[in-house]
Amino acid sequence: MAVFCCAVGVYLPARAVESNIAETEKELKAALKKDPKEISDITRLGVLYWDSGRRALAIKWFRKAIKINPDYAPPYFFIGEAYFFERKPEKAAENYELFMKKMSDLPEMDGVIKKFYISTLHKMGSRFSESLYFDNGA
Repeated sequence: MAVFCCAVGVYLPARAVESNIAETEKELKAALKKDPKEISDITRLGVLYWDSGRRALAIKWFRKAIKINPDYAPPYFFIGEAYFFERKPEKAAENYELFMKKMSDLPEMDGVIKKFYISTLHKMGSRFSESLYFDNGA
């Protein structure tokens, strides 16, 4: 059984969501030993690290996925999110734009999922704008 996880439509085994992170990590690493360039498994491992709070390690895996296939959209979202949390809006926007462009290049992508991505980016942008407003003493 798999669970649709996170903001980018990556599927993780259900056990990952059920807090068995170590076992899921082990399975993904075993799969990557068989095929080290499988970008969906690389991204799933990044998502697992991201969701478990190991963001620097996650970013390493997302960058690896991009290096293997620069047209693969999901890692750009997470790298954008990392810049967002680091309060680097220009770099975040750059990666979000790359993500959106690459998503729009996928004609088979379900329209509902595309709307979800756009909505998520809008909410994050609003949150970031609000944080800047409150940080400036308003």
